[in-house]
Amino acid sequence: MVIDFQIWFCHSHAAPHGNASGEKEKRARAFGVIRCCSHAPSRTRSSAGVIEAPVVTVAKFCARFGARGTQMSVKKMLNRWSLQVAAVAVAASAASPTILAAELAVPAQFRTIQAAINASANGDSIIVSPGTYNELIRFYGKAITLRSLSGAGKTIIDGGSLGTTVKFANAETATTVLDGFTIQHGRAAVGAGMYINSSSPTVRNCVLVANNALDRGAGAAVVNGKPSFTNCTFDTNTATERGGAAYLMVNSDVVWTSCIFNGNLAMNRNGESYGGAIAAESESDQTFTGCEFTSNKAEPDSGYTGGARGGAVWLNGPVGVFANCTFTTNAANPRTGDGYGGAVYTYTAAPSITGCVFTGNKLQHLAPTQ
Repeated sequence: MVIDFQIWFCHSHAAPHGNASGEKEKRARAFGVIRCCSHAPSRTRSSAGVIEAPVVTVAKFCARFGARGTQMSVKKMLNRWSLQVAAVAVAASAASPTILAAELAVPAQFRTIQAAINASANGDSIIVSPGTYNELIRFYGKAITLRSLSGAGKTIIDGGSLGTTVKFANAETATTVLDGFTIQHGRAAVGAGMYINSSSPTVRNCVLVANNALDRGAGAAVVNGKPSFTNCTFDTNTATERGGAAYLMVNSDVVWTSCIFNGNLAMNRNGESYGGAIAAESESDQTFTGCEFTSNKAEPDSGYTGGARGGAVWLNGPVGVFANCTFTTNAANPRTGDGYGGAVYTYTAAPSITGCVFTGNKLQHLAPTQ
């Protein structure tokens, strides 16, 4: 931990901030270490936010180096302390100072969500009031919680088809949390609604709807990450090739809990369509618990040819674990070529399926123009 102290020298107990000390105090403030007065402050501010240091630590510092209430020159004082500032910082850390997390309000304090993220520090929470926010969100590696005040039904982040709506691409961990938003109208080649690269954020209580990927992962795409999705809904997202709801690759082991996948579509125009809802490959193991897959389709676009595999889920190599999930009226509909797995298609690795219910899933060969 780095503590950015302030130096304020007080020249007497009776008048710590009197005019007599004004000039020296001005000189002292420029150096920035610590205030040594009979009423030494308990807080100092650094660029990372407010750090609360116990008074006893500050008092011991002043007493140890004979600074309290002295008229010692700034130069002499700094010479006396220069070799010991690091030791004091360590002592302050040992005293377990607490970084005070802040709550930032949108739009009351910040007009946009991104402005609040830019102003935040690790540990902060950003609380967003109901409304539609037309912007693209980037977390820039910050360990913060971004949550809505009134839930996804009333708080919308709209990408306006200008790119990926929400992006995690700076080594975010599970301490970066996105909670309670509708994420819509993202448009990108890969990861339209949400793109996660080499990051593992926590996503919960979100709705990803009406996002459009020109290639893969319309709702979300994960590359080399291990995020978790809890109580999220992926609805009517469309990918041109694979993974209408989500596409996972390169060791992206994702945990899905109580999520709903409804009406998502993988709709290829140049070959086979894979995974109406989920498409995973390259050692990206997936774990689904209590999830619902309804009316998702892998189907080449009308007027085009191609096969279809995995109406709801397509796993090309990864292991899939499904516990207490339901698969209802999902479909793999080839126009030419082969069709496999109205609900689930796996290749090379057998899935683990326990307590799941499959109802009305189908494979139907369509005419090229049907």
